Amino acid sequence: ESIAENGYTIIIDEVIDVFEKLNESEQDISMLFESGYIQKCGGDDECEYFVPSPKAEGYSGAFTKFFEHAQYGQIVRTSGWEDGRRIRYGFWQVNRNLFTLSDKIFILTYMFDGMPMKGFLDSGGLQYKYIGTRKCEDGQYRFCEHGEMPEYLGHVSKMVHVCEKKSINNIGSDEAALSANWTKRGLHDGRIDIVAKHMHTYFRRHIPQNITSSQQLWSVFKGKNDEVLKEVRSYKPGGQFLEFNSKAVNCYGDRAALAYCVNIYADPNLVNYLRHVGVKFDEDKYAVAQMVQWVWRSRIRNGQEIWIYIPSRRMRELFIKWMHDAEAAYAKEAAEREARLEENESGDQNDAE
Repeated sequence: ESIAENGYTIIIDEVIDVFEKLNESEQDISMLFESGYIQKCGGDDECEYFVPSPKAEGYSGAFTKFFEHAQYGQIVRTSGWEDGRRIRYGFWQVNRNLFTLSDKIFILTYMFDGMPMKGFLDSGGLQYKYIGTRKCEDGQYRFCEHGEMPEYLGHVSKMVHVCEKKSINNIGSDEAALSANWTKRGLHDGRIDIVAKHMHTYFRRHIPQNITSSQQLWSVFKGKNDEVLKEVRSYKPGGQFLEFNSKAVNCYGDRAALAYCVNIYADPNLVNYLRHVGVKFDEDKYAVAQMVQWVWRSRIRNGQEIWIYIPSRRMRELFIKWMHDAEAAYAKEAAEREARLEENESGDQNDAE
């Protein structure tokens, strides 16, 4: 109400998690549905979410927060459209009305095409457009129609040294290797032990000797009660752990050697939901977007060289392709910028004549 009344401009720094897993189990939801506390909002083929029934009015118990979310259509159905017996309500989603309260909303991010937030906006028919930023002569950055990429992206593949040692990369040769489920199983079959050894070897043998442990950064999926972290840390890989999906963190700008030991896939229930509401979700773009955000916590953000170990073949190939695509995009942008400058100079000359 305050946003709407005062005409605020909303600025979102990085995309927000518009979908979050419910704390409530499927058994909880089934119990609430069968006891008449929640009800469908439409027919079996149309229902994407549900709402509290009149029976839930005045309720004050363990499910109070759940009912509040449901009241605004924020609990989404993720499967069971064809078979009502398979109904699952798997996610809480941000109220779309929040994106209609202001005339101007800016989302400051990178690789938006790979973000669930794009699917959220698309599924709700919310319109948006892409703009850029440029560095002005006074040193300040400003929004503009034609964005300007940093100069070093024109040769980024020469500044990011990806480890290609087969002896420590073979652990990630399978498509699903180092995924979240693979990592959980790896605690019991010794594969996490191997990953930890390879990471230790990488930091000890395959980076410049003048890079100290305080300049190293690594990531793995965290397991239940952090067993994975305990297993990896027992091998003293060096450096510091940082969550695989960390972004908007600026305190690692001195990190020169990285190890990214994860293989990222979106939650299949979320992909299924977005597909049902007519949104195609690109999991490869999603994976690269998460990784690029993490890698750019390091000193590459300042245009300095880095070394990186990416044991997952899938993630390594996606990242290398992204670097080449970034170089091509920079070359295209530079050519277009030069053409605009020439056009402006030609126009100024004609005016003077």
